[in-house]
Amino acid sequence: MSKVDRSCLLFGLICGTALIVMSTILGALLPGYDPVAQTISEIGERGSPFERIFQITLTVVAVSCLVFAYGVYRFASLRHVSILPALALGLVGLSDLGTAAFAAPHPLHNLFGFPKLLGFLAPLLLAVSWPRAPDLRIARRVSGVSGGLVLISIALNLAPVFISLSWVEDHFPWAPDHFGLIQRTMFVFFAWCVFLAVYLFQNAAHVNQTGQTRTA
Repeated sequence: MSKVDRSCLLFGLICGTALIVMSTILGALLPGYDPVAQTISEIGERGSPFERIFQITLTVVAVSCLVFAYGVYRFASLRHVSILPALALGLVGLSDLGTAAFAAPHPLHNLFGFPKLLGFLAPLLLAVSWPRAPDLRIARRVSGVSGGLVLISIALNLAPVFISLSWVEDHFPWAPDHFGLIQRTMFVFFAWCVFLAVYLFQNAAHVNQTGQTRTA
């Protein structure tokens, strides 16, 4: 890979850590905010003292994710493997641009958030679509575990959409007070982005422009 394409992979470190770090810091500074009960979007909702900072953070995450997606695309193209994980990452970036532009509780905030759930399938797509090549074995295994955890997280986060709140309160009385914690289970996706960025960056140094893996 060229140095420019390879450097794009490092943006996965930004998109994987920026939201976690900033939501943790801003949540701690926001008076009365409870990260266990309240969602991340509530930190930057309309009227919040951190609305602008949160919007900038989301935009940085979105742009970084798009650049990272391009890096993964270039790696996949040179290795002649599926580009589906890169497309899914791109969808996450585009969705984040939308959620950044429309702060909660604007209806479009959640509308842009739902396609993002499809983008979160990137780890699973990598695990099932990339070949069992020796240098990709670890990436596939970690992605498979991460993808499984992401599926569980998606199911937990979508449960209120398909199940009435009263039913949830009757059977899982703790759940309504832990929506923030449930949403944060999705951080496993961002941790996967950090792993993939480092792993592919290291392996990209051995991939030449013909897609062949060079040996030291």
